Amino acid sequence: MTFSKPLIQKLDSTDSTNNAAFRLLEHKNPSEGTVIVSKFQTAGKGQGQSTWSSEAGQNLTFSLILKPYFLEPARQFFLNQVVTLGVRNGLCELSNGVPFCIKWPNDIYFEKKKIAGILIENRVMGSVYDTAVAGVGININQKEFNPELPNPTSLHLITKNQTDLDDALAVVVQQIMHYYNMLKSGKHNLLYENYLMHLLGLNQWHSFEDSSGKFSGKIVGTDTYGQLLVEKKNASVGAYEVKEIKMLLA
Repeated sequence: MTFSKPLIQKLDSTDSTNNAAFRLLEHKNPSEGTVIVSKFQTAGKGQGQSTWSSEAGQNLTFSLILKPYFLEPARQFFLNQVVTLGVRNGLCELSNGVPFCIKWPNDIYFEKKKIAGILIENRVMGSVYDTAVAGVGININQKEFNPELPNPTSLHLITKNQTDLDDALAVVVQQIMHYYNMLKSGKHNLLYENYLMHLLGLNQWHSFEDSSGKFSGKIVGTDTYGQLLVEKKNASVGAYEVKEIKMLLA
């Protein structure tokens, strides 16, 4: 099944599109591939306790409803690979080939600057996947950012072009669903290979920081559960959850 024409619900404003998606799920049974997009979020979400800040009407903030009944909840990191690859490839298409990369676990970067963030929230019933809501924030046409943000950029700042937000949404969602169909087809190895191919810092020595302090290491992959695998100079390999390690890009 393909999703070339997703059902789209457009909002002028909401607290977060992920919250709006879950409210829709409470009262209706929206089809898989439904998109909730908003011009502005009053409480956009990021990983953990982070927030997502975006100028109204200049960027893409949307959530995509997926129903991955076929996937074991323990293997939900595959969904992360699906969405990050879709967003990355969508941006590459919109920019005529700018080399965007994935910063583990699910940010999209151009060089050392962040252009997009992703938050996937799951609903599991017992041992069965019920619903996944993939929230995506992409800086598209915004030219100026809060100076307190560490390293933001936008498609406009990179390409110097204005991009139609509806066109951008269609391209990105189509790319996400391409990889989602790959997952549904059981092409797990191919999906993981694609994810690694575009993973920032893979097999390259960088400075990192964990609870023990700063160290030099290189990313060698991720495990089945999505933990980041980092090899240190002494050849030991550590496995890290989100927020347990930071790659120092400056």
